[in-house]
Amino acid sequence: MLAIKNFKNRKRKIEKEKFSGLLFAFLQIIATGFCIIAVSYILVAGYGFITTSDYFAIDNIKINNLSILTEKDILKQTGIKKGDNIFSVNISKAIRSLIAHTWIEQAEIKRKPPRNIIITVKEENPMAIAVIGKKYILNDKGKIIKEKKNTDTMRLPIILGLDFSDINAKLKEEKFLLESITEILTDKNKCEKLISQNSIAKIYVDKKIGLTILGIPKVKKIKLGYGDFNLKCKRLKKVVSSFENYEKFDFADLTDLDRIVIKPAL
Repeated sequence: MLAIKNFKNRKRKIEKEKFSGLLFAFLQIIATGFCIIAVSYILVAGYGFITTSDYFAIDNIKINNLSILTEKDILKQTGIKKGDNIFSVNISKAIRSLIAHTWIEQAEIKRKPPRNIIITVKEENPMAIAVIGKKYILNDKGKIIKEKKNTDTMRLPIILGLDFSDINAKLKEEKFLLESITEILTDKNKCEKLISQNSIAKIYVDKKIGLTILGIPKVKKIKLGYGDFNLKCKRLKKVVSSFENYEKFDFADLTDLDRIVIKPAL
């Protein structure tokens, strides 16, 4: 009888401990849920306060690296304006809007609490105007930025003799022509000074004999052909340096490095 009684007591004790454990676990779940709800409420309330508070209203928008576009263009593109809450601005969306602009290659937008927005853009670098039926503005990588309109008043060299297959070339051997033009217009070679003060007026493209460049303001024509541009210009400078004014020549043929032809200016 005593053994049976002890067995029942142990059984009741085990059941009581099991019940207590379940009750404690249940209370823990309730407490955790309550904490989550409380924290969520605080976060939502805090977010609502931060994104609507006048303390974080934008009063300064700094825009860096503009040369073609204006601050008005940038603000219109992003939709950001003074008085907006700094934390309510959708930065990712604003950046996507900027990059979608014809003249913008890269963009970055940063918040600087409590009231500042910093916008940094990298504009396309226009290199030349290619005449392929219509006129198209090319960037410094030889890619089309846009069709030139009358409102585009920038002064750029004119390229004649290209077609769309040259611009859209994929294979290395097909890219040679455009890469040659890019080298002439972007590299700091010595040809530019020999042609004119700072600029090249036109580049004529002949796929068989190469490039011919025309300088301004004086009419100076240089047949460059393909490749070795810096070497060709060094040779030219050496030859014409014997002139009283080495810039005074009307025509030079540098297609053959072993036979440079020069016509002095009259």
